[in-house]
Amino acid sequence: MIHPTAVVEKGAELGANVSIGAMAYVGPNVVLGDNVVIKPQAHVTGHTRLGQNCKVYPFTVIGIEPQDLKYQGGDTRVEIGDNNTIREHTQIHAGVEQFGGLTKIGDNNLIMGNVHIAHDVIIHNNTIIVNAANLSGHVIVEDFAILGGACGIHQFVRIGQHAMIGGMAAVERDVVPFSLVQGERSKVVGLNVIGLKRRGFEREELGNLKEAMQAIFGAEDTLAARMQALAEAKGESAVVKDLLSFVEGAAKRGLTPASDSARF
Repeated sequence: MIHPTAVVEKGAELGANVSIGAMAYVGPNVVLGDNVVIKPQAHVTGHTRLGQNCKVYPFTVIGIEPQDLKYQGGDTRVEIGDNNTIREHTQIHAGVEQFGGLTKIGDNNLIMGNVHIAHDVIIHNNTIIVNAANLSGHVIVEDFAILGGACGIHQFVRIGQHAMIGGMAAVERDVVPFSLVQGERSKVVGLNVIGLKRRGFEREELGNLKEAMQAIFGAEDTLAARMQALAEAKGESAVVKDLLSFVEGAAKRGLTPASDSARF
């Protein structure tokens, strides 16, 4: 159903059973999958694609030009997968040409109100991004991560899978998977134990993660030497492999350090 006061530009592609509410706007290069709901006064523009079963709430803006002076007016994109809920006043900006021009969100994500998702951000699947979180350009958020309310994520930072960022945290460096991060100048304070248990992680996996965290944030020897020792001791563990792979890729920003009182 399309409300008579909605504006759907010529060229927009609408799937089956799409609903567009009063005074909403859908631009000419937008593609909406089946069962998408665009609530009243939401704004979807640019070269934007939404998958099936997405809900976009009032006053959200998706696909608008990026807030980056390097942007030259090109047809950059936003791609959003299936089963996403995007709540009120959220902003999702298109990419910038020289970086690939794509802001991408996967499947089954809950993006709460007043969230800012800048250009060229990549969000994987099954994440929760809480009210007023701010993601700067080029941020990567991996599967099942939770970003707390009013947190700020620096450009080019990666948030590892199953990590949890506390409310109002300022994150300036990569966050290793499975960790819990808190503080104005954020520190790793432990494993995200509660979240991991809720997702079915077994005791053996938690034990391996504990040992891996102790190695990553240990004080003895170099990080490279500690990672080599960890690979030799626990390299057959799938969760340890994930951690090792993440740490090896921490080139741009480095790793968020552990608090002196961190519990592993």
